[in-house]
Amino acid sequence: MSTTAAPASADTIVSAFLETVAGHRDQTALRWKDGDTWNSWTFATYADLVARAAAGLRSLGVQRGDRVVL
Repeated sequence: MSTTAAPASADTIVSAFLETVAGHRDQTALRWKDGDTWNSWTFATYADLVARAAAGLRSLGVQRGDRVVL
């Protein structure tokens, strides 16, 4: 199954991501293979993990405008 997303009307990557999450919460966002097993995250799970990572960075003192390499 292959689908192409419509271009986002968002001004930033963050707002484009949030728009995508809002429209596709229960759909698969990421899939990866670990040995013989396929794993996946829905957009809702992915958004939760992104929010947790962002909170962790904020707790370490990262502020808006700071550059972070992951």
